[in-house]
Amino acid sequence: MRTHSDSRIRRVLLRTAFTLCETVLLITIPGWAVSRGHPPTAIILLSFLWILWNLTERLSLTTKILFKSTVDHSTLFIYMAAMYISQVSGVVECSQRQARLSALTAGIGILLFAFGVFLRMSAIHRLRDRFTYSLSMHHETPLTIKGVYAYIRHPAYAGDVLILAAGAELTSSFWQGVTILFIFVPALALRIHHEENALVMEFGDSYRKYQANVNRFVPRLALCKSHRS
Repeated sequence: MRTHSDSRIRRVLLRTAFTLCETVLLITIPGWAVSRGHPPTAIILLSFLWILWNLTERLSLTTKILFKSTVDHSTLFIYMAAMYISQVSGVVECSQRQARLSALTAGIGILLFAFGVFLRMSAIHRLRDRFTYSLSMHHETPLTIKGVYAYIRHPAYAGDVLILAAGAELTSSFWQGVTILFIFVPALALRIHHEENALVMEFGDSYRKYQANVNRFVPRLALCKSHRS
């Protein structure tokens, strides 16, 4: 049987692995592009956006609750690995082609990235100290169905999808699109499967009702109208 100490050690190890992956992406890959000569504008812009996003998100995290159990099943590692493989594939392809970045492409990419970060920050703001990267449960916290969660069930993951789409747009990368579809999307589906099973076990019929009324990623038109009125 796992103890609270085991769970805490597991979370520390996951956070360390997460930070190492970010270091590789935010420092090593752009550095490799620079070493090849003049790095494409897309890589410089993308690196800046990733650094800005990560700093903003880390400063916003206030996790203080001791969670009683984790149901991660290694999905965080799989999910983050898939996300970084996708992003790195776009950077590498863009570096090889030395493609120019048009104003239209840059504008679309920045808008996608900004909206993705907005969704993630909305989720962090709503959950506050209950937001974690590992799938952790605390049996005394209520089900959150307000704010951005009143429109979609997984705003943070929707934000990740938009952030990756922004990377593919900025780098004009065919292979990043392929890795998103065939590596990232299956990893995302696996993580959501474990997360929603845990939420059903935790909240029972309350979460089943929430699932029936709110979509995972795309808001329902009738729901949006009802919230405006």
